[in-house]
Amino acid sequence: MGYACIADGAFDGAAWLTSIDLSTQKSLNGLPENLFAECENLDYVKLPGSIAVLPKLFNDGANVTVELTNDTTVIEIAGDAFTGVSNVKVPSEQLLSEYRTKYPEFGEKFII
Repeated sequence: MGYACIADGAFDGAAWLTSIDLSTQKSLNGLPENLFAECENLDYVKLPGSIAVLPKLFNDGANVTVELTNDTTVIEIAGDAFTGVSNVKVPSEQLLSEYRTKYPEFGEKFII
């Protein structure tokens, strides 16, 4: 099975988008930076466990909850990935602890 990515600009100008669940896209392994930058009404994004790196997805001033579904490992998070992110929901207490240890500067953003 191959891997897929979402094209740059796929959600440009998508003011209608309020939430999106990509968790069923098991072959999705990459997201372009600023994918949801033009989605001014977006408040929730659920990502599949196949995402290896969380890039910066949102504009400054966004208030989005991101849910990570990978329940086995801590994914890599780009330095500016939390721009516009209010919370990052993780699937277990163990991963909550691991994320808070690996990324202490963002510890308060991680929730269950």
